[in-house]
Amino acid sequence: MSANRIAVCLGLAIGATLPAAEFAGCVPVRVNRPAGAAEALKGTPFTCALAEVNGAELLVLRPGREARGERIPVRPREQWNRAATAPVVAISDGVWPGIRVTDQAVATPSTEPWIDANTWIVRSARAWSGSRPVWLTHAPPKQAGEQDCLRALAEVAAAGGYWTPPLEAVERWPSIAQWARFFEEHAAWRGFAPAGALGIVQDSLGKDLAVSGEHLNLIARRGIPYRVIERPGLSLASLAGLRVLLASDLAPPTDSERKILNAFAARGGEVIDGSKGSDPEELSKEMIDLVGYDEVGVRVYNAPSVMNYLTQADGGRRLLLHLINYATAPAEGVLVRVKGEFSRARLYRPGGAPVDIGVRRSTGRTEASIPAFPVYAAIIWEGVSDERKP
Repeated sequence: MSANRIAVCLGLAIGATLPAAEFAGCVPVRVNRPAGAAEALKGTPFTCALAEVNGAELLVLRPGREARGERIPVRPREQWNRAATAPVVAISDGVWPGIRVTDQAVATPSTEPWIDANTWIVRSARAWSGSRPVWLTHAPPKQAGEQDCLRALAEVAAAGGYWTPPLEAVERWPSIAQWARFFEEHAAWRGFAPAGALGIVQDSLGKDLAVSGEHLNLIARRGIPYRVIERPGLSLASLAGLRVLLASDLAPPTDSERKILNAFAARGGEVIDGSKGSDPEELSKEMIDLVGYDEVGVRVYNAPSVMNYLTQADGGRRLLLHLINYATAPAEGVLVRVKGEFSRARLYRPGGAPVDIGVRRSTGRTEASIPAFPVYAAIIWEGVSDERKP
């Protein structure tokens, strides 16, 4: 199956211009043929089937609607930007998530891994896409197993998007549907705002997205929370709560942007250029020191194969931390420390009931030991007092 596909939505005329709201309820799955696809969705959390039509578009099939279809473009990330009018942002060039093993060793949570991940791609697109759904359409390799597909679904869902699993995998491993249902039951999590003391400015209409993309990718891999700020949204208000701003796509800044950067620096913030010519790998290694260990927002210990995504709601009174394990072995002995003094932490895992876990508080910090998990876990931290709000 090619990476580029067509999504057709039953009941919608081909060529019609549709608002993003028409696709808000779509939980996508890929099919080889449109015939019988809608029927195959019964009893699953998937509400639309994506059938291949040509090399650059998708077709969405929904049960109970006449199959007339709507064509949606599918493109690599760098061909999408805020000027796009499509109701769905369908990205074709996601990577297969996991640890890239360069020798014959088996990947474990104790190794120092190179992680291929897609959370940064989803977050980059969501920074400019507004209410439009973000779909990643990369297909599993032939050797992919059940746990691999669960990871692919979970990492994209944690970032607020949708991975489009093949129907054959869903039929072979019912757990994929179970996990998709879990994320739909917690759809409100997509509305949590990214947390962190680091901001990264991107310009999706810029001429060179490779540099800012490398920053987003590598800094996420270092476990450092950040907010993505699309260039037109840059303002002093958008920088509230930040200590460091990486302005990789402001080269050169306009006069109004320069005033914003100067005002941010005047009140104690640090502005880093990070444009072409800098080394994203070295900068990612230095970023914790630049932001400050006490201000970074979250630290995950004993788990180099686990990536995190920290979000917040209610002005920081609730934190939601997604943890994705990219190793083949379960993550064990994981210790998490977040900024802020919270009285409660609740652990969520697909296929099980949420459970409260013990917390330990110190001045301005709360930590908890996380039970072992194979692929994915989420923790909601709450119960912070006004004077201790992060």
